[in-house]
Amino acid sequence: MRNTEKEIKKACKLAVEEIIFDLSDRRGLRQEWEQIDDDIVEEIKEKWQEIIFNQFKEGLSK
Repeated sequence: MRNTEKEIKKACKLAVEEIIFDLSDRRGLRQEWEQIDDDIVEEIKEKWQEIIFNQFKEGLSK
């Protein structure tokens, strides 16, 4: 089964949400994460999604 780019990006977004949940569930990190401005949080999430997506694509091309 071949995944479309849209499906892969959705999976990357879900992976980032799981990472954030994991980080936020750790003592000390939750408080720090909550202190970050919402616009910066969105930038971080987008960048992490991009990193995961690019690594996935790179792995598929090998």
